[in-house]
Amino acid sequence: MTTRDAAQTGAARRMPTLGQAIMVASLATALVAAGIVWPRSTLSASFIGIQMGFVASALWRAALVIASLRPTPSSPKPSRWPRYTILAALHDEAAVVPQLIQRLSKIDYPRRQLEGFLVLEAHDQATINAAKAARRPSWLRILVVPPGAPQTKPRALNHALAFATGELLTIYDAEDEPDPGQLREAASRFAGQPQLGCLQAPLRIRRRNANSRPSSTASSPSNTPPCSRSVFPAWRS
Repeated sequence: MTTRDAAQTGAARRMPTLGQAIMVASLATALVAAGIVWPRSTLSASFIGIQMGFVASALWRAALVIASLRPTPSSPKPSRWPRYTILAALHDEAAVVPQLIQRLSKIDYPRRQLEGFLVLEAHDQATINAAKAARRPSWLRILVVPPGAPQTKPRALNHALAFATGELLTIYDAEDEPDPGQLREAASRFAGQPQLGCLQAPLRIRRRNANSRPSSTASSPSNTPPCSRSVFPAWRS
């Protein structure tokens, strides 16, 4: 499939199927008809349905919070550190490129087992120039996405996946500040749990003001390496 074909059939261009459109139209018609025939009952049922939705959402969030309180067992180090691929898709973010590269350079992982790509759009010359001008570790390369549509981060990452050779893969955003030990922790978890397919690290949000240093909070167990402003998704390749 060519890039043009992918652009035409990709998820960003897909529309509802005929069956989905008929179902939505039928439900909307039934709701309107019910509102005309039984206005009070329909209004009451609608309010009850909305309230039940809010309650279900609150219960689901509470269940997730309770589940996150369980202590996570530590995983032994693997006998061999697997090759890790890091992807960072950037667009119109020339100003933060040096900061991102500096933060990625602090990652504590065997350099021979690391490969990384700064995934940049072909028309974004400012970010390309900033990436080329910055001092990068030898494992971090620049990958330019060919022109095409739609110009979205998923498209850029899908293009980069074709060049990834790692057994494990993770994605960072331009503003992320990953904990240096994240990749070792993730690799240990994957090695200790062969059935595991994906990991997600804690999220820390830093708030700055004029009178204090950055503060941060974590919504996951404290024995998992934190990640500032990043959900750190990691997968087996």
